[in-house]
Amino acid sequence: GTVVLAVSEAAQLSGGPIGVDIESMDEVSPLAVSRMADTEERAWIDAAGNQRDRCRRMCQVWTRIEAVLKAQGSGFSVDPGKDGLPDGWNVSFTEYDGGVISCAARFVPQIVLKEHVFYVG
Repeated sequence: GTVVLAVSEAAQLSGGPIGVDIESMDEVSPLAVSRMADTEERAWIDAAGNQRDRCRRMCQVWTRIEAVLKAQGSGFSVDPGKDGLPDGWNVSFTEYDGGVISCAARFVPQIVLKEHVFYVG
């Protein structure tokens, strides 16, 4: 399906940059997560009770990393697995339809989902 994301109000309220990442839990690469996650995050993922929970945790970690790097504007020129993530960012996440949405900002962001269905015909 198509996902449309509006962040204009959040950006205006934040007074600064925000970063958003959306990923399907089934499509996150375990290799990429293991390379980019720090030791504490990898231990949290490894402590998952089952495969579904492990996928959920990997997706939460991955989307958090990407949201912060997008908000910072550095992209993957920063290696969070080696250097850690930049300080000063707050991240909120929510799950929706088999995926995870993470939002990073200087304030504590709140994610509000409103589902609208549009038909063309």
